[in-house]
Amino acid sequence: MKDTKHYDYWLACTLMVAMGKRVGDTLSFKWSDLFLSNGEYRNKLTGFEDEKTDKNVHTRINAYARQCIDEYLNLTEINPIEHYNEKVFDKSYKSLYRAVSDVLKDINYNYPITIHSFRKYHANTLYKLHPQDADNLTIVQMTLGHSDPLITKGYIGYIDEKIDKYNADFGDFMVKYSNNEVPEIDRTPIITIKTTQFRELLLKAYQNCKDGIAPETMLNELYSEVEISTIL
Repeated sequence: MKDTKHYDYWLACTLMVAMGKRVGDTLSFKWSDLFLSNGEYRNKLTGFEDEKTDKNVHTRINAYARQCIDEYLNLTEINPIEHYNEKVFDKSYKSLYRAVSDVLKDINYNYPITIHSFRKYHANTLYKLHPQDADNLTIVQMTLGHSDPLITKGYIGYIDEKIDKYNADFGDFMVKYSNNEVPEIDRTPIITIKTTQFRELLLKAYQNCKDGIAPETMLNELYSEVEISTIL
């Protein structure tokens, strides 16, 4: 799009990638949503309500978004302050959809991509950048403005990955079973506990080791405490 000088379409797509907003929200941006009246960038889209949910998710205008906007302004020689209360784009959803479709045809790209793919790319990348964070899914959910974490899980492909894994495991199990093998099924329960409880258990185990308590006795006590804590 940029190579063919369709700068408006290019910026709309890159901003959806950068900030994860819906296409309707992105196309409704005004320059005043992005900039302060002195020409400096806003930190976030304050006062900007989500098109679908009417929620204000306070989307941050991050470094990549600013880089794309700066490049667009340089290419078009537009001064945002001179158009401060005007919309950034004068394009419709249909025209943007056609533009994306035309590009995919021109480059012979057959992978299924829609307008929403840019927002989904933002969500997926955001999720994968912080795999060890317990609040990962919640943060992505809040960023997207979803009302239910299940919606977010479906959106980022989390559920599809789980379905694929379950299906593959079942297939492997049945292949072994049909070949007269005896596949093992791990019935060990997975118990979820709070990090504070886990810390307390580790400290207790450490203290028990110092006190010379037998490992078998110590483990049985810890298991009992975990089971009680999950029931409570």
